[in-house]
Amino acid sequence: TIKYTRQNQAMAFVMIEDLVGTVEVIVFPRDFEKYANVLEEDSKVFIAGRVSVEEGKNAKLICEKVVPFSEGTKEVWIRFRDMSEYEQNKEQLTKLLNLSQGKDEVILYLGAERAVKRLGPAYGIRADGLLEDLKQAFGSDNIQVKGKKLVI
Repeated sequence: TIKYTRQNQAMAFVMIEDLVGTVEVIVFPRDFEKYANVLEEDSKVFIAGRVSVEEGKNAKLICEKVVPFSEGTKEVWIRFRDMSEYEQNKEQLTKLLNLSQGKDEVILYLGAERAVKRLGPAYGIRADGLLEDLKQAFGSDNIQVKGKKLVI
């Protein structure tokens, strides 16, 4: 619901819902102006804010930041048996990673060595576009995608 303040500035009262329940979010004019384009009915968003609790009333969330789900990043884990298997596939992996550019992070895991190597932002990919190619090249059991914790 969009309301107008005494100064005729738009603000919103938004009901958000997850698997547990619903909560009302108050979006004051300054934040509504910033995030109005992503606050649409049935849109999937992360909302950060502070809780407002009054005795005898339901708690409300005071909006401080809104981030669309589409901006959330993923971690793409690629597992190799050991260093020698990685060395054999390094060139093919590099070619595949160069096909896609994005914000999703690539992490290599070498099983025998129990080593984890996070590739830098230069190797960031768009996981959705490259996932099938990676599974085909290295086996679907060796590719895992995890949602990355969103810092808001």
